[in-house]
Amino acid sequence: PSTDRGGSSGDRMFDCLVARNSAGVLARLGRFKLAFDREKRAYQLYVAILGEEHEATKACSSTLIQLMRLAVEQEKMSKIKQKERVKEDAAEAVADQIRADEEAATSEKTKPKKSKKKKKGKK
Repeated sequence: PSTDRGGSSGDRMFDCLVARNSAGVLARLGRFKLAFDREKRAYQLYVAILGEEHEATKACSSTLIQLMRLAVEQEKMSKIKQKERVKEDAAEAVADQIRADEEAATSEKTKPKKSKKKKKGKK
């Protein structure tokens, strides 16, 4: 949701500071995509209020680039971990099947065999 109330530049600067601080907290929590989104909002406000050449806007831009890199790297790692989980789950399923097959074979070998009695036919 947009926090830009279209009010005074003081209100918009407040919104900008909240967005930047939120981005910082989210980054420290490892939520880089959300942090990037908040920092992007702050950057947009800085550009609108202070212009692209202001030092605060430039600092925000630099942070935005760092957060983008971290978010991309985090997404890559997440996909790698997901692929590893899928492989581990498949390996575990195979291992479970092997154990079940071995248990079934073992129980078949240890079952006492029923003796077959021959029926004598009447003459």
